[in-house]
Amino acid sequence: MKINSEVATHSPNVARPYTRQSSDASIKKILEEAENRKLEFWKLLDEHNAVIENLKRIEKLENNLCKVPQSPIRT
Repeated sequence: MKINSEVATHSPNVARPYTRQSSDASIKKILEEAENRKLEFWKLLDEHNAVIENLKRIEKLENNLCKVPQSPIRT
């Protein structure tokens, strides 16, 4: 029955216990990734706000150009 003992020790589906160090490293990596994503999110929000402000400025300019009073044509 040597085959059974070899199969049992080399089973890929057996969960390995986490050590304190590996858990701490995983948590640190997750927190760093979360911080990076948060910073990227804030950058995207700032970019979005800048685009919105630019669109508002363009719309205001276009509205002002359309409202330029035209003198009546005299013949």
